[in-house]
Amino acid sequence: MKYWACFFLSAGLLAAAPIKLTVVPANPLLFGKGTRQPLLVVAHHPDGSAEDVTTRASFRSDKPAIVSVDDRGLLRAEANGGAAIRVAYQGLESSTTALIQRAGAPLPPSFTADILPVLTKIGCNGGSCHGALNGQNGFKLSLFGYEPEPDYAMIAGKRLNLADPARSLLLQKPTFQVAHGGGQVLRLGSPEYTTLLDWIRSGAKRSGNDERRMTALRVTPAVPVLYGKDAKTRLLVTAHYSDGTEGDVTSLVKFQSNDDSIAAVTPDGVVSAQRGGETAIVVRGPGVAAAAKVGVVLERRRVPHLASANFIDVHVFAKLQALEIPPSEPCDDAAFLRRAYLDIIGLIPTAAEARQFLGDQSPDKRAKLVDALLQRPEYADYWGLYWGDHLSNTKQLLYN
Repeated sequence: MKYWACFFLSAGLLAAAPIKLTVVPANPLLFGKGTRQPLLVVAHHPDGSAEDVTTRASFRSDKPAIVSVDDRGLLRAEANGGAAIRVAYQGLESSTTALIQRAGAPLPPSFTADILPVLTKIGCNGGSCHGALNGQNGFKLSLFGYEPEPDYAMIAGKRLNLADPARSLLLQKPTFQVAHGGGQVLRLGSPEYTTLLDWIRSGAKRSGNDERRMTALRVTPAVPVLYGKDAKTRLLVTAHYSDGTEGDVTSLVKFQSNDDSIAAVTPDGVVSAQRGGETAIVVRGPGVAAAAKVGVVLERRRVPHLASANFIDVHVFAKLQALEIPPSEPCDDAAFLRRAYLDIIGLIPTAAEARQFLGDQSPDKRAKLVDALLQRPEYADYWGLYWGDHLSNTKQLLYN
């Protein structure tokens, strides 16, 4: 298990000057003329912490005729080839290489790759809206865009106005120009609105089942740790497509935090720390999903190095280090005995078993106890019952 080894700091908690810059994503690929890719710049500090300094860094392209970059770190594909992007901040420098392909023309519009992501982002095909079992008010979409064919058939009917695209119900309903039970979920003139409008103006066509579509999402950084109340960082999302291309879709996916009280996320992927802990930020596109694990550390604490006894310890201790959670001291033999019995077989030890274990002076007696408990029939009985309850197993489910 690999962790994004940095802490994103809030402005009031910075200590020493940074010692290194990292640019994310490394060596991005851009397909099609005009394709854009935002960059994330992370400054690493001597104590292992880090901060997102993208808005304060400076950017320069070695070959602006191939790929240009603005002062916000947004790349734009101009021509086929590669170009180094130089980044500077507080005397430090770093770079990444952007590679451009298929820049002879913009990629052709795709219903599944360009339109369904917008509908997913603004919530049209969510379970509480038109993605519900029976849809809403006669308009039904597949949940989160998993079935593009019936979605296109539903949209391409009376909800499009090819003669006057701006008067299409697909645009007027979510912008609340026409009464809409879901309220205003789309802003006039927004990039999402423009994407839908341009698609309708181009004829609202679909090229069949082999049309380019998202097949997977990648979130970077995948496991950020935010240090300090209100510390922030951006998440960047890259989509992999069925035709072998990839591209940034940060503005086209829907972000949702599993626990807003630990880390909140904005619609454009900016994560902010709320309280200590860890949660997941789920990222969803049509038919695909991914997640980033976000940790929040509100108080710096030293975590001692611990020797691992097995591969599980390796992962547990790495997580404790990442979240700066000092482990508890080892428990005594009596507490270990009770916990092992309850955790493994769901029973407490008998008096005779307790006396035997507590009187044993062997240095490896705890490991031997665990191995012995795993061989007892109660182990299978207990965990079979546990998972049967949690999965709601019934005779009907087992035999139907």
